[in-house]
Amino acid sequence: MFRQPDAGVLGHRVLPAKVHCDPPGPLGRYVLAAHRLVKLMSATRDAEDRFDAGDLALDVLPCRYDWWLDRGERAEMAFEPLASLWEEEFRRREEIVRRVQEVLDPAGERMAVMAIADWVAQGRTPREHQLRYERFVEVAAAEFAGRELSTNFGAKWFVNQEALPGWLGAVVGGQACGNATSALALREGERTRRFLRPGEEDLPERVVMAWTAIGNRWQQMVEAMAWAHPGSVLAMFHLYESSVDRGLVDAYMQVGPAAQLEVGNLDWIVAHVPAALRLSLAERVRGLSGLVLAQERLHRVDAECCRRFLRNVVTSLGYPELAEFVTVPGAGLDAGSERSRAQVEVRMPDPLQSFASDTTGLGLTTSHCGPALRAAVEGTDLTSQRAVKAPQRRR
Repeated sequence: MFRQPDAGVLGHRVLPAKVHCDPPGPLGRYVLAAHRLVKLMSATRDAEDRFDAGDLALDVLPCRYDWWLDRGERAEMAFEPLASLWEEEFRRREEIVRRVQEVLDPAGERMAVMAIADWVAQGRTPREHQLRYERFVEVAAAEFAGRELSTNFGAKWFVNQEALPGWLGAVVGGQACGNATSALALREGERTRRFLRPGEEDLPERVVMAWTAIGNRWQQMVEAMAWAHPGSVLAMFHLYESSVDRGLVDAYMQVGPAAQLEVGNLDWIVAHVPAALRLSLAERVRGLSGLVLAQERLHRVDAECCRRFLRNVVTSLGYPELAEFVTVPGAGLDAGSERSRAQVEVRMPDPLQSFASDTTGLGLTTSHCGPALRAAVEGTDLTSQRAVKAPQRRR
């Protein structure tokens, strides 16, 4: 037994000689609980501060593997003398999650702006819409030229190298456009100040004003494109092979309604997403990035309906054994399914695992998905009706 001090911090605890980790027993459990509590408090406080400043901490949204959603594990952590602190922190976390989810309404402007920013950022590499990305670069270069400012290697190179990708990435990550612009302008102003030469005392201020004007123009362009795609749609897309930012995909899953099929090399998601995401779904990675299943908001589509739809799709295609691997956010799979899904051999042909338009038919199309969606909306689960004939793939 090693008696512990009555007061102090975790670094003051007394451990056996040459032991660098926490010993088992009450002390180890307490230290683990305390560390998790401090981490939870810090992340929650950071999310609250960012929300008050107009930014959204997407990482505060719970994912399927968040331990704090597990009531059993929460009970193991919440023992005295930490129990009251745990309950207070759980309430704070649930409240900030609720506030963030309200702002991240798929039909709202914020989600649309984030989706557009992600689509523009994808144009940095050769894609069908690369000219749109270059338009953002040209706006910045023209602003520099108008203010008689120049950089090494040219303004376009400088903007494309760091400034524009960083600004777009910040907006996609939940930062407000205005805050992203302010951070960019201040950062570039400080960078300029470090390399001043005699007679250039006003240069940092000119740089800040230039980047502020550029950021404001970028914000106007992104918001204008977002306003051109109002509302939300029901879409189906890949989890890993999609060109959509993974943080945005996680947000779509958690805000929902949504469902997921992840087994073997299949990684399908169906979710309510901003209508602006249609631009990213039209990108071609291995076929289309995704399909728009319904252009309007279907009020009868909830998480369970999304789950039925994915089950219906694989069943109607002739692979009902995959239906057990369909989950909704927060539910997860049972232990046996979690262990086996990585070893499942998916016999579905490669073309059907990708998406395609009805014109070409070289993949999963809305024609395949339409009957499955109608059945799901009506509350029918086709998995129990094995006699359903799978639709023939177009040639």
